[in-house]
Amino acid sequence: MCVNKLLRFLVSAGLLAFLVLRLDWVPMRQALAELRVSWAVAALGLFLLTPLVAGLRWQLLARPLGFEYRFRRYAGIYYVGMLFNLILPTSVGGDVVRAWYLDGGQGRKMTALLCVLVDRATGLVVLIVTACCATLFQLDSLPCWVLVSVWTVAAAAAGGLIVLPWLGRLAERVGPVQPDAQTGRRGWRYWAKRLASIPAGILDALRQYRGRERIVAITCLLSLVIMAVNVIVVWMLGRSLGAQVPGAYYWVAVPVVTLLTLVPISVNGMGVREAGLGLLLAETGAPISLGVTIAVLLFGLYLAAGLVGAAVYLCGDFRTIAIRAGEPGNGEAPADSAASAVEAA
Repeated sequence: MCVNKLLRFLVSAGLLAFLVLRLDWVPMRQALAELRVSWAVAALGLFLLTPLVAGLRWQLLARPLGFEYRFRRYAGIYYVGMLFNLILPTSVGGDVVRAWYLDGGQGRKMTALLCVLVDRATGLVVLIVTACCATLFQLDSLPCWVLVSVWTVAAAAAGGLIVLPWLGRLAERVGPVQPDAQTGRRGWRYWAKRLASIPAGILDALRQYRGRERIVAITCLLSLVIMAVNVIVVWMLGRSLGAQVPGAYYWVAVPVVTLLTLVPISVNGMGVREAGLGLLLAETGAPISLGVTIAVLLFGLYLAAGLVGAAVYLCGDFRTIAIRAGEPGNGEAPADSAASAVEAA
């Protein structure tokens, strides 16, 4: 684990050092000096709304798994998750925190984690599909490494979906395995069982959505909205710097860079985000420093969202004890739930 963290740190530090040493900082300083604040502020406001949409998507996905909370709780946990994404040295740290607070002391931590994984997977599938579709419209202007990266990730995701049922059946074949009664040691069969139980749990969670096609369709649509908002935010940051980049190209750059930052080779995507966006926008004739500057501003939005998450964490009710009697979470959804309104539509 320590070696993995060290490697991530070295990758991020190496990429950032390379950019610092090789970039011409004069155009970057000029672009920041001429920053159109109105565009940057608008991008910040729009970006801070994404956890609200993500919270509604999460609420819809959590209900079939037995979690009945108000919409504001899901949105609040999402903001808090953005805070911990910045604090913890991995982009999935916020997901662990979200699962912890979703459980809320009910003793259903594994189910809560599976709910978070389903929520994350929904957004990831839409992200991959968006990236693949975008590359088809920009085949002539994209470098080979971008095409290879996007379609390799898509193939790996498709392969994972194919292998998932087989791994679930493997957990059943292994059967219950206990540590040695005398030594307490856990052999390979025990760990194979624990590892195989993860896809089995995911499959079991996915079965809860059978016959709920409307929820699946709405959550995919909400994921597409989130993806569109992220693209528009980066485009607005480009406009704030006076970037002469075709708006349609951001539909390629943003999904590709997002996929690259999800690869566990850096600390929260630092370095990868700046280098990736700089190289991609350079394909349109823009200087690499422009893409790096946009990435720096985007990281500033992440910091602002983290501050909002800190405020929500300090002012909200995020106790990890069981939900008090009479509060949402006792098995009955409140009438003013946002998810109820969507499902009733």
